[in-house]
Amino acid sequence: YVPGAKSANRQNRGYVPDDEDAKILRSIIAGIHNTKKYRRSSIESRVGRSPVEILTSKQWPELIELLEERGFWVEQTAEEVA
Repeated sequence: YVPGAKSANRQNRGYVPDDEDAKILRSIIAGIHNTKKYRRSSIESRVGRSPVEILTSKQWPELIELLEERGFWVEQTAEEVA
């Protein structure tokens, strides 16, 4: 049972994101896919480049590097967290 589920048929489906959560999730997934570099491709010029690099012809960092650069991701040691 999911507390606050909008209809009875959702209760066995686990967590169902609302519209705002779904938008955020889609954005994260798109960011992961668009910044991940191709390891292999039938087109040689795409190997080692991400889709966003192919479309813009500019170098792009991986998603984690991009998040670190923008201040959304901070690497912490166990001592810093505790």
